[in-house]
Amino acid sequence: MLKLKITSIPSYCTLIRYFIPKDCVIAANIPKVTIQSTVKERTTRYRSLLLKYFDWPRHPLKNPENWLDARSGIVNELEQILKKVPNATLEKQSFQTEILYRHNEPTPVNGQNIIVTFHGRNRGTVDDGILLIGAHYDSENLRLFSVNENGSGVVAIMECVRSLSDAIVNQGAILLNTVIFVLFDVQRSQYVILLLSLLNRI
Repeated sequence: MLKLKITSIPSYCTLIRYFIPKDCVIAANIPKVTIQSTVKERTTRYRSLLLKYFDWPRHPLKNPENWLDARSGIVNELEQILKKVPNATLEKQSFQTEILYRHNEPTPVNGQNIIVTFHGRNRGTVDDGILLIGAHYDSENLRLFSVNENGSGVVAIMECVRSLSDAIVNQGAILLNTVIFVLFDVQRSQYVILLLSLLNRI
């Protein structure tokens, strides 16, 4: 029986206080001064990403251009972060679903979940304590909530991926357990299906 921890990054979370649990990493030598010196850099990048991709509503049918721009921006950022990371994969999981639109009529939507997997040393064994962290990148059609619905959670995940990648590539961190980051589309409509497919594959 595989062990699975599921964590959803809330829209109001702060990057500095969110971290990968210590039991997922078995070796890392990260000087304290390095962490402190990058706080300002990370905060600046966090704000920049929010303004670039998540400052406007991203409803799949009402704001399709913003929605697709956010999707491609996320993928491009993650591809750059992961290009030198061993045992890490980026997957785009396409699916079809329906959402209520005009006159509450079900309307077809082609969604795409974005999945980053860091394979741990225990991959494929009963000892793999898989950690899954997720947030959705689309939004409702209201600018008032566009950043916190759920752009801030998505950017926090992107920064967690960046930090973990840096620890692996530059600091010699070795993951004991598998860590999966999922950026859900269409308000998590494929959440259960995705979990089942991940469990069957890992």
